[in-house]
Amino acid sequence: MAVEKKILINLNEDEREDFSTISSVFIDHQKLYYQENGLQLRDELFNINSPFMMNSEKRDNQKRSTYWESLSDDERKIVDKVMQSDEIKCGEIPTVNKDNNSSARRLASKVHNITSGIASLQDGLIRSNTFNKPTIFSHVFQEYLIPAMSSFYIGDAREGLNKVLSNMLKHRDNLKFEENFLIIIDPPWDCNKSVKRKKNYSTQSYVEIIEVCQTLAKLMSQIEATEYDHNNRKIRFFVHIWCTEKTKSFVLDKMLPCLGVKYLSSLLWHKVTRYGESVKLRGSKEYLIVASSQEDKSDMQLTRLIVSIPSSIHSHKPPLISNLIGTGDTSSTSEIISSSSSSFWNTCSPLTHDEYPECLRGIEIYSRYLRSGFISIGLECIRLQCKDLFTSV
Repeated sequence: MAVEKKILINLNEDEREDFSTISSVFIDHQKLYYQENGLQLRDELFNINSPFMMNSEKRDNQKRSTYWESLSDDERKIVDKVMQSDEIKCGEIPTVNKDNNSSARRLASKVHNITSGIASLQDGLIRSNTFNKPTIFSHVFQEYLIPAMSSFYIGDAREGLNKVLSNMLKHRDNLKFEENFLIIIDPPWDCNKSVKRKKNYSTQSYVEIIEVCQTLAKLMSQIEATEYDHNNRKIRFFVHIWCTEKTKSFVLDKMLPCLGVKYLSSLLWHKVTRYGESVKLRGSKEYLIVASSQEDKSDMQLTRLIVSIPSSIHSHKPPLISNLIGTGDTSSTSEIISSSSSSFWNTCSPLTHDEYPECLRGIEIYSRYLRSGFISIGLECIRLQCKDLFTSV
Protein backbone atom coordinates (compact mmCIF):
# COMPACT_ATOMS: atom_id res chain seq x y z
CA MET A 1 0.00 0.00 0.00
CA ALA A 2 1.19 3.56 -0.64
CA VAL A 3 3.01 5.40 2.12
CA GLU A 4 0.14 7.80 2.38
CA LYS A 5 -3.15 7.45 0.57
CA LYS A 6 -6.34 9.49 0.64
CA ILE A 7 -9.43 7.32 0.23
CA LEU A 8 -12.67 8.87 -1.03
CA ILE A 9 -15.79 6.82 -0.39
CA ASN A 10 -18.68 6.75 -2.86
CA LEU A 11 -21.99 7.20 -1.07
CA ASN A 12 -25.42 6.00 -2.04
CA GLU A 13 -28.38 8.37 -1.93
CA ASP A 14 -29.47 7.51 1.63
CA GLU A 15 -25.96 7.91 3.01
CA ARG A 16 -25.57 11.37 1.49
CA GLU A 17 -28.23 12.59 3.91
CA ASP A 18 -25.87 11.76 6.78
CA PHE A 19 -22.48 12.62 5.26
CA SER A 20 -21.66 15.17 2.59
CA THR A 21 -18.25 13.55 2.07
CA ILE A 22 -16.36 10.67 3.62
CA SER A 23 -12.64 10.84 3.20
CA SER A 24 -10.02 8.75 4.94
CA VAL A 25 -6.24 8.97 5.05
CA PHE A 26 -4.25 5.74 5.29
CA ILE A 27 -0.75 6.41 6.67
CA ASP A 28 1.92 3.75 6.40
CA HIS A 29 3.52 4.61 9.70
CA GLN A 30 6.41 2.19 9.19
CA LYS A 31 7.74 3.34 5.83
CA LEU A 32 7.22 7.08 5.99
CA TYR A 33 10.45 7.89 7.82
CA TYR A 34 13.77 7.84 5.96
CA GLN A 35 12.52 6.00 2.89
CA GLU A 36 14.52 8.40 0.72
CA ASN A 37 17.63 7.08 2.48
CA GLY A 38 16.76 3.41 2.03
CA LEU A 39 15.61 2.97 5.63
CA GLN A 40 12.40 2.17 7.45
CA LEU A 41 11.28 1.36 10.97
CA ARG A 42 11.80 -2.30 11.84
CA ASP A 43 9.12 -4.85 10.97
CA GLU A 44 8.90 -6.15 14.54
CA LEU A 45 7.64 -2.79 15.73
CA PHE A 46 4.56 -3.12 13.51
CA ASN A 47 4.05 -6.85 13.91
CA ILE A 48 0.54 -6.20 15.21
CA ASN A 49 -1.35 -9.41 14.50
CA SER A 50 -4.18 -9.14 17.00
CA PRO A 51 -5.92 -6.54 19.18
CA PHE A 52 -3.82 -5.36 22.13
CA MET A 53 -4.86 -6.78 25.45
CA MET A 54 -3.48 -5.75 28.84
CA ASN A 55 -2.54 -8.55 31.21
CA SER A 56 -5.28 -7.37 33.57
CA GLU A 57 -7.86 -7.78 30.78
CA LYS A 58 -6.97 -11.45 30.41
CA ARG A 59 -7.90 -12.00 34.05
CA ASP A 60 -10.81 -9.59 34.17
CA ASN A 61 -14.18 -11.22 33.55
CA GLN A 62 -16.10 -8.06 34.41
CA LYS A 63 -18.14 -6.78 31.48
CA ARG A 64 -17.00 -3.33 30.38
CA SER A 65 -17.85 -1.27 27.34
CA THR A 66 -15.69 -1.98 24.30
CA TYR A 67 -13.93 0.47 22.01
CA TRP A 68 -16.46 -0.34 19.27
CA GLU A 69 -19.36 0.43 21.62
CA SER A 70 -17.75 3.78 22.48
CA LEU A 71 -17.96 4.92 18.85
CA SER A 72 -20.95 6.98 17.82
CA ASP A 73 -23.34 5.60 15.21
CA ASP A 74 -21.83 7.92 12.60
CA GLU A 75 -18.27 6.85 13.49
CA ARG A 76 -19.19 3.17 13.21
CA LYS A 77 -20.75 3.78 9.79
CA ILE A 78 -17.65 5.64 8.60
CA VAL A 79 -15.23 2.99 9.87
CA ASP A 80 -17.29 0.22 8.27
CA LYS A 81 -17.46 2.06 4.94
CA VAL A 82 -13.72 2.78 4.84
CA MET A 83 -12.57 -0.68 5.96
CA GLN A 84 -14.81 -2.32 3.32
CA SER A 85 -13.30 -0.15 0.60
CA ASP A 86 -11.33 -1.85 -2.18
CA GLU A 87 -8.54 0.61 -1.41
CA ILE A 88 -7.75 -1.16 1.87
CA LYS A 89 -6.49 -4.68 1.41
CA CYS A 90 -5.81 -6.78 4.49
CA GLY A 91 -4.74 -10.37 4.96
CA GLU A 92 -7.10 -13.07 6.21
CA ILE A 93 -7.39 -13.11 10.00
CA PRO A 94 -5.55 -16.14 11.45
CA THR A 95 -7.75 -18.61 13.28
CA VAL A 96 -5.17 -18.95 16.08
CA ASN A 97 -2.99 -16.09 17.31
CA LYS A 98 -2.52 -15.93 21.04
CA ASP A 99 0.88 -14.25 21.42
CA ASN A 100 -0.64 -10.79 22.12
CA ASN A 101 1.88 -9.14 19.76
CA SER A 102 4.79 -10.31 21.91
CA SER A 103 7.64 -9.57 19.47
CA ALA A 104 6.41 -6.01 18.96
CA ARG A 105 6.05 -5.52 22.71
CA ARG A 106 9.57 -6.81 23.39
CA LEU A 107 11.15 -4.33 20.98
CA ALA A 108 9.14 -1.44 22.45
CA SER A 109 10.29 -2.39 25.96
CA LYS A 110 13.91 -2.69 24.82
CA VAL A 111 13.91 0.76 23.19
CA HIS A 112 12.38 2.36 26.28
CA ASN A 113 15.18 0.89 28.43
CA ILE A 114 18.19 1.58 26.21
CA THR A 115 17.25 5.21 25.54
CA SER A 116 16.91 6.22 29.20
CA GLY A 117 20.16 8.21 28.93
CA ILE A 118 18.50 11.03 26.98
CA ALA A 119 17.35 12.54 30.30
CA SER A 120 20.92 13.79 30.83
CA LEU A 121 20.60 16.00 27.71
CA GLN A 122 18.29 18.46 29.50
CA ASP A 123 20.92 21.20 29.43
CA GLY A 124 18.98 24.09 27.87
CA LEU A 125 20.57 23.76 24.41
CA ILE A 126 18.94 23.69 21.01
CA ARG A 127 20.85 21.13 18.95
CA SER A 128 20.73 21.17 15.15
CA ASN A 129 21.90 19.19 12.19
CA THR A 130 22.30 22.02 9.68
CA PHE A 131 23.79 19.73 7.01
CA ASN A 132 21.76 18.55 4.01
CA LYS A 133 22.12 14.88 4.96
CA PRO A 134 21.28 12.89 8.09
CA THR A 135 23.89 12.14 10.72
CA ILE A 136 24.51 9.92 13.74
CA PHE A 137 24.46 11.40 17.25
CA SER A 138 26.04 9.24 19.99
CA HIS A 139 25.06 9.59 23.63
CA VAL A 140 25.41 7.20 26.60
CA PHE A 141 26.40 4.19 24.47
CA GLN A 142 23.46 4.67 22.11
CA GLU A 143 23.31 6.07 18.59
CA TYR A 144 20.48 8.24 17.28
CA LEU A 145 19.63 9.12 13.66
CA ILE A 146 19.33 12.89 13.26
CA PRO A 147 17.51 13.95 10.05
CA ALA A 148 18.96 16.52 7.69
CA MET A 149 18.10 20.12 8.54
CA SER A 150 16.46 19.38 11.89
CA SER A 151 16.64 20.90 15.37
CA PHE A 152 15.66 19.63 18.80
CA TYR A 153 15.42 20.77 22.41
CA ILE A 154 15.26 18.12 25.13
CA GLY A 155 13.42 19.46 28.14
CA ASP A 156 10.22 21.10 29.37
CA ALA A 157 7.94 22.28 26.54
CA ARG A 158 7.41 25.81 27.84
CA GLU A 159 11.11 26.33 28.58
CA GLY A 160 11.94 25.02 25.12
CA LEU A 161 9.52 27.41 23.41
CA ASN A 162 10.94 30.35 25.37
CA LYS A 163 14.44 29.31 24.33
CA VAL A 164 13.39 29.08 20.67
CA LEU A 165 11.65 32.48 20.91
CA SER A 166 14.67 34.27 22.38
CA ASN A 167 16.97 32.58 19.88
CA MET A 168 14.76 33.60 16.95
CA LEU A 169 14.91 37.21 18.05
CA LYS A 170 18.73 37.04 17.83
CA HIS A 171 18.78 35.41 14.39
CA ARG A 172 15.61 36.87 12.83
CA ASP A 173 17.47 38.37 9.85
CA ASN A 174 18.62 34.90 8.73
CA LEU A 175 15.39 32.97 9.24
CA LYS A 176 13.12 31.59 6.52
CA PHE A 177 9.79 29.84 6.99
CA GLU A 178 7.58 27.62 4.85
CA GLU A 179 4.41 29.43 3.78
CA ASN A 180 2.24 26.63 5.21
CA PHE A 181 3.78 26.24 8.65
CA LEU A 182 2.78 23.11 10.57
CA ILE A 183 2.52 22.97 14.37
CA ILE A 184 1.93 19.55 15.95
CA ILE A 185 1.00 19.20 19.62
CA ASP A 186 0.67 15.83 21.36
CA PRO A 187 -0.03 16.82 24.99
CA PRO A 188 0.85 14.35 27.78
CA TRP A 189 -2.63 14.61 29.33
CA ASP A 190 -2.58 13.95 33.07
CA CYS A 191 -6.08 12.44 32.81
CA ASN A 192 -4.73 9.63 30.59
CA LYS A 193 -5.23 6.43 32.62
CA SER A 194 -2.94 4.41 30.36
CA VAL A 195 0.00 6.75 31.00
CA LYS A 196 -0.64 6.77 34.74
CA ARG A 197 -0.71 2.98 34.75
CA LYS A 198 2.48 2.59 32.72
CA LYS A 199 4.30 5.52 34.42
CA ASN A 200 6.55 5.80 31.37
CA TYR A 201 6.52 9.58 30.90
CA SER A 202 5.55 12.79 32.70
CA THR A 203 2.10 14.32 32.27
CA GLN A 204 0.78 17.89 32.42
CA SER A 205 -2.38 19.49 33.78
CA TYR A 206 -4.78 21.64 31.78
CA VAL A 207 -3.28 24.76 33.39
CA GLU A 208 0.27 23.78 32.35
CA ILE A 209 -0.84 22.97 28.80
CA ILE A 210 -2.52 26.39 28.45
CA GLU A 211 0.69 28.03 29.68
CA VAL A 212 2.53 26.20 26.89
CA CYS A 213 -0.08 27.42 24.37
CA GLN A 214 0.35 31.02 25.57
CA THR A 215 4.10 30.82 24.97
CA LEU A 216 3.52 29.16 21.60
CA ALA A 217 1.15 31.98 20.60
CA LYS A 218 3.96 34.49 21.23
CA LEU A 219 6.29 32.43 19.07
CA MET A 220 3.70 32.25 16.27
CA SER A 221 3.38 36.05 16.36
CA GLN A 222 7.15 36.39 16.08
CA ILE A 223 7.31 33.97 13.13
CA GLU A 224 4.47 35.84 11.40
CA ALA A 225 6.14 39.24 11.92
CA THR A 226 9.53 37.99 10.76
CA GLU A 227 8.17 36.46 7.56
CA TYR A 228 6.09 39.54 6.75
CA ASP A 229 9.10 41.83 7.22
CA HIS A 230 11.27 39.62 4.99
CA ASN A 231 8.88 38.61 2.22
CA ASN A 232 5.79 40.79 2.69
CA ARG A 233 3.56 37.71 2.98
CA LYS A 234 1.46 36.11 5.69
CA ILE A 235 2.29 32.66 6.95
CA ARG A 236 -0.58 30.23 7.20
CA PHE A 237 -0.34 28.16 10.36
CA PHE A 238 -1.80 24.65 10.43
CA VAL A 239 -2.21 23.33 13.97
CA HIS A 240 -2.70 19.61 14.59
CA ILE A 241 -3.52 18.56 18.16
CA TRP A 242 -3.85 14.95 19.35
CA CYS A 243 -6.43 14.36 22.06
CA THR A 244 -8.82 11.83 23.58
CA GLU A 245 -12.59 12.06 23.69
CA LYS A 246 -12.31 13.36 27.26
CA THR A 247 -9.92 16.19 26.35
CA LYS A 248 -11.49 17.09 23.01
CA SER A 249 -13.71 19.88 24.38
CA PHE A 250 -10.70 21.43 26.16
CA VAL A 251 -8.81 21.54 22.86
CA LEU A 252 -11.75 23.16 21.05
CA ASP A 253 -12.82 25.59 23.77
CA LYS A 254 -9.48 26.57 25.32
CA MET A 255 -6.43 25.65 23.25
CA LEU A 256 -7.59 26.80 19.81
CA PRO A 257 -8.74 30.27 21.02
CA CYS A 258 -5.49 30.65 22.96
CA LEU A 259 -3.52 29.99 19.75
CA GLY A 260 -5.76 32.24 17.65
CA VAL A 261 -6.62 29.54 15.10
CA LYS A 262 -9.90 28.36 13.57
CA TYR A 263 -11.25 24.82 13.80
CA LEU A 264 -11.35 22.89 10.51
CA SER A 265 -11.94 19.22 11.24
CA SER A 266 -11.87 16.39 13.75
CA LEU A 267 -10.40 13.04 12.67
CA LEU A 268 -10.84 9.76 14.49
CA TRP A 269 -7.58 7.77 14.61
CA HIS A 270 -8.63 4.20 13.86
CA LYS A 271 -5.77 1.79 14.58
CA VAL A 272 -5.89 -1.60 12.91
CA THR A 273 -3.94 -4.84 12.95
CA ARG A 274 -2.25 -6.20 9.82
CA TYR A 275 -5.52 -8.04 9.17
CA GLY A 276 -7.79 -5.00 9.47
CA GLU A 277 -9.16 -5.67 12.97
CA SER A 278 -9.40 -2.79 15.42
CA VAL A 279 -6.30 -2.78 17.64
CA LYS A 280 -8.33 -1.52 20.57
CA LEU A 281 -10.60 -3.79 22.55
CA ARG A 282 -11.25 -1.14 25.18
CA GLY A 283 -9.97 2.33 25.89
CA SER A 284 -10.81 5.86 24.87
CA LYS A 285 -11.10 7.15 21.34
CA GLU A 286 -8.25 9.25 19.98
CA TYR A 287 -8.72 12.25 17.72
CA LEU A 288 -6.64 14.64 15.69
CA ILE A 289 -8.03 18.18 15.79
CA VAL A 290 -7.05 20.20 12.72
CA ALA A 291 -7.11 24.02 12.84
CA SER A 292 -5.66 26.87 10.81
CA SER A 293 -4.94 30.58 11.10
CA GLN A 294 -6.87 31.11 7.85
CA GLU A 295 -10.11 29.53 6.69
CA ASP A 296 -10.22 28.10 3.19
CA LYS A 297 -13.26 26.54 1.53
CA SER A 298 -11.04 23.93 -0.14
CA ASP A 299 -10.19 22.55 3.31
CA MET A 300 -13.77 21.72 4.07
CA GLN A 301 -13.77 18.39 2.28
CA LEU A 302 -13.96 16.69 5.63
CA THR A 303 -11.45 13.95 6.20
CA ARG A 304 -13.07 12.05 9.03
CA LEU A 305 -10.70 9.16 9.64
CA ILE A 306 -7.00 8.36 9.93
CA VAL A 307 -6.29 4.64 9.46
CA SER A 308 -2.91 3.16 10.32
CA ILE A 309 -1.22 0.09 11.70
CA PRO A 310 0.32 1.50 14.88
CA SER A 311 3.71 0.64 16.31
CA SER A 312 3.90 -1.15 19.65
CA ILE A 313 5.41 1.93 21.32
CA HIS A 314 2.82 3.62 23.50
CA SER A 315 1.25 6.72 21.91
CA HIS A 316 3.60 6.61 18.89
CA LYS A 317 1.69 8.85 16.49
CA PRO A 318 1.94 8.65 12.68
CA PRO A 319 3.70 11.58 10.97
CA LEU A 320 1.47 14.30 9.54
CA ILE A 321 1.47 16.89 6.75
CA SER A 322 -0.03 20.38 6.80
CA ASN A 323 -2.73 19.74 4.17
CA LEU A 324 -3.88 16.45 5.65
CA ILE A 325 -7.58 17.27 5.22
CA GLY A 326 -7.41 19.50 2.16
CA THR A 327 -8.15 18.73 -1.46
CA GLY A 328 -4.67 19.68 -2.66
CA ASP A 329 -1.46 17.72 -2.90
CA THR A 330 -1.14 14.94 -0.32
CA SER A 331 2.47 14.09 -0.99
CA SER A 332 4.29 12.47 1.86
CA THR A 333 6.49 14.24 4.38
CA SER A 334 9.32 11.99 3.29
CA GLU A 335 9.90 14.38 0.41
CA ILE A 336 11.55 16.86 2.77
CA ILE A 337 14.15 14.34 3.86
CA SER A 338 17.47 14.55 2.06
CA SER A 339 17.81 12.09 -0.80
CA SER A 340 21.44 11.33 0.03
CA SER A 341 22.60 7.72 0.10
CA SER A 342 22.26 5.46 3.13
CA SER A 343 26.00 5.75 3.78
CA PHE A 344 25.16 8.14 6.62
CA TRP A 345 24.87 5.08 8.91
CA ASN A 346 28.53 5.75 9.68
CA THR A 347 28.40 9.56 9.42
CA CYS A 348 28.93 11.55 12.60
CA SER A 349 28.77 15.20 11.57
CA PRO A 350 28.84 17.51 14.61
CA LEU A 351 25.60 19.07 15.81
CA THR A 352 25.54 22.86 16.18
CA HIS A 353 24.04 24.69 19.15
CA ASP A 354 21.30 27.33 19.04
CA GLU A 355 21.13 27.46 15.25
CA TYR A 356 18.32 26.55 12.88
CA PRO A 357 17.96 24.84 9.49
CA GLU A 358 17.93 27.00 6.37
CA CYS A 359 14.13 26.91 6.10
CA LEU A 360 11.77 25.94 8.92
CA ARG A 361 8.64 23.97 8.01
CA GLY A 362 7.19 23.42 11.45
CA ILE A 363 7.43 22.86 15.18
CA GLU A 364 6.41 19.75 17.10
CA ILE A 365 5.76 20.05 20.84
CA TYR A 366 5.95 17.09 23.24
CA SER A 367 7.74 15.33 20.41
CA ARG A 368 9.46 11.93 20.62
CA TYR A 369 10.94 11.90 17.10
CA LEU A 370 12.59 14.35 14.70
CA ARG A 371 11.71 15.58 11.22
CA SER A 372 13.62 17.50 8.57
CA GLY A 373 12.80 21.20 8.63
CA PHE A 374 11.26 21.00 12.12
CA ILE A 375 12.16 22.13 15.61
CA SER A 376 11.18 19.28 17.95
CA ILE A 377 10.65 20.05 21.64
CA GLY A 378 10.05 17.57 24.45
CA LEU A 379 11.54 15.52 27.25
CA GLU A 380 11.96 12.53 24.91
CA CYS A 381 12.24 14.09 21.47
CA ILE A 382 15.03 11.79 20.21
CA ARG A 383 13.81 8.56 21.84
CA LEU A 384 12.29 7.24 18.62
CA GLN A 385 15.42 8.16 16.64
CA CYS A 386 17.25 5.27 18.31
CA LYS A 387 19.28 3.50 15.63
CA ASP A 388 18.03 0.11 16.84
CA LEU A 389 14.55 1.00 15.56
CA PHE A 390 15.63 1.23 11.92
CA THR A 391 16.61 -1.22 9.22
CA SER A 392 17.72 -1.01 5.60
CA VAL A 393 15.00 -1.62 3.03
